[in-house]
Amino acid sequence: MVTAATTKENAVKKKSIALDAIKYWWIFGIIAVLGTLIYLYTQYHDNEEKAAKRAAETYKKEEEQLEKVRKSYEDLKTSINSYEDALKNLDKVVKGTNEWNEAVITVNSSVLNLLSKYP
Repeated sequence: MVTAATTKENAVKKKSIALDAIKYWWIFGIIAVLGTLIYLYTQYHDNEEKAAKRAAETYKKEEEQLEKVRKSYEDLKTSINSYEDALKNLDKVVKGTNEWNEAVITVNSSVLNLLSKYP
């Protein structure tokens, strides 16, 4: 049978269990906060790594583009120098001679080369 003493003991046990649970809630709270902080840190850290990788890839692509521009500039400079040299040779020879005709052909081919590469 259930007596008043048994009921009182059950109430005390329930109260004791509730108090024990309340005692440990702060531990669960700390664990939850730490878990959240760890999660946020890893998300931030992962995003930093991804941004660094994207920046490195962009830098590499920009470096390749810069190299292409550099090469194109050098090619243009070489072509212009070739044209200027052909013009100097044309000025050095006597008009109407075979050398002059060859110099004119050289100048014309330099001009055609420039026009074909750089329209």
